[in-house]
Amino acid sequence: MFLSRLKLGLTSVTLALAVGGCSMGPELKIPITQNSNERVSIRWAHAYQRKHGIEVWGQVRRRNYSLVRGHIHIEALGQSGTVLAQADAYLPKMVRHPFMAKSFGARLLVNDATAVSQLLVEVRSQADND
Repeated sequence: MFLSRLKLGLTSVTLALAVGGCSMGPELKIPITQNSNERVSIRWAHAYQRKHGIEVWGQVRRRNYSLVRGHIHIEALGQSGTVLAQADAYLPKMVRHPFMAKSFGARLLVNDATAVSQLLVEVRSQADND
């Protein structure tokens, strides 16, 4: 009985991932600038085409045992450096161990993803002033 529940659970997780993966388009080949801070490092970030913009996913981890505050700020920049869209992702609840990674995600609402020439992903410890 336990094994059949386990198989059912694994099958449903696999189907959910397959359906969720189909809702996103291909990974965009836009350069992504990542700016970490002294407490949190960005391990990786990827951007995907969505129906109504760009979806940015990534992973962060703590650098040390200090208190972690702030958010992840994401901007879509045009050719001239103008900000086409921006979004914030809250820092995931960081675990006690500094080498454990956590995921984050945010959606940038842009009308034309081809107008985006660069993405900026940075960890900010203070609130945005805009």
